[in-house]
Amino acid sequence: MTKLCDVCKEEIEPLLDQQGNIAWDKGHNPWPLTKDNLGNDLPDDARCCDECNSNVLIARMLDMKRLEQKEA
Repeated sequence: MTKLCDVCKEEIEPLLDQQGNIAWDKGHNPWPLTKDNLGNDLPDDARCCDECNSNVLIARMLDMKRLEQKEA
């Protein structure tokens, strides 16, 4: 069954091993995101695609870290 990204609603591409077999098809944990691209709450079991993980989630985590350092 195809899993969709809970953030952008696009298909989560499976991670393949060296032989081309599916090694993982569940995507990434989108924490600390709590909303999708439309502002809807993410479900507790939310998953995100590689693109959202790279372009949205990691940027959010870096912003949180910068804010944390400013407050220290």
